[in-house]
Amino acid sequence: MHLVTVTLRHEAGEPPAEAGRIAAVLRAVARPEHGLEHAYVQPAAFGAVAVLFLVAPTLDAAQRSAAELVDLVEDALRER
Repeated sequence: MHLVTVTLRHEAGEPPAEAGRIAAVLRAVARPEHGLEHAYVQPAAFGAVAVLFLVAPTLDAAQRSAAELVDLVEDALRER
């Protein structure tokens, strides 16, 4: 298991999403191949910081999964 810290950004002029909403979207968009086991989300003025607990064979693979998850979450939050 690998821990990867990521930054999620919200659109300029938009209020940041609540941590619970971000965590729910994260769980909704994650696929089994992402290896997401758990996430801790902390809101911030620019969006949020999340620590993702990912099952992956290497740190590099975990970081790729984390980057894909960030893209998926940010896209989903923009569509709200």
